[in-house]
Order: sequence, then C-alpha cells, then structure tokens
Amino acid sequence: MGRIFGYDIIVAFDLETTGLDPSVDKIIEIGAVKLYPDGTTEEFSTLVNPEIPIPFRVRQLTGIDNNMVLGAPPAKKAVADFLDFIGGDDVLLAAHNASFDVGFINVSLLDAGKEPLRNPVVDTLSLARIL
Repeated sequence: MGRIFGYDIIVAFDLETTGLDPSVDKIIEIGAVKLYPDGTTEEFSTLVNPEIPIPFRVRQLTGIDNNMVLGAPPAKKAVADFLDFIGGDDVLLAAHNASFDVGFINVSLLDAGKEPLRNPVVDTLSLARIL
C-alpha cells in the first residue's frame, strides 16, 4: 500500500463530547483506527468519564449516558492512552472537522500539564469540501 500523504502511519480519530466548547465541555468518548503501510489496522476505543453530567441532547445524539461513563477513565488518562496509541509526533492524524477534536485533545493535555499535539493533521471535512 505504501505511504499515505507522505507518512508511513495514519491515525483517523473521532471524539464525542458533552458540547461544543472545549473550555467548558468535556470528552466522553475517543475512537481511532491506525492504518499501517501494509494495509493492516489497529483500533483504539474508550469511553471517558467527563466528571460532569452528560446533557440530554448529547445522550440522545451519541447514545452515551452518565451510567456508561461512571467506570471510564477521566480525560487525562484517556488522552494519555490515546497518545500512546498514536505512537509519536511523526504519525499523521485525520479527523472530520479536525480543529474541533484537536481542540478538545489539547485542552485535556494542557490540563494534565503536557504539551499540545504536534502531529500533522488532515481535516477530512476540508477534503470533502474540495472533492
């Protein structure tokens, strides 16, 4: 299969959140697929305890309720696990409306006293608009 956009590995990911504002809303789920040059894949998925109630409209939209996230890791742990899954700054990330998802990841990283993501990011929303 070879390189993708000049990268050996790409991680496509998506978040579910309690709302639209990363300064007050929280991550409730992270899902990702890592694609290797030979076409094999690896998956990452975790619910995240937002430590705040999940609004009714979000429960309706995502199907994720407060009981489902009770035993889930908090964002600091879930995001650290996600970074371990990514595997480094030289991995290309892809997300639909990437600035939204990256914004939430970066707020969680900053809350944990860590640096924001440095990975290159492809926004599939932008690609879709172009195509």
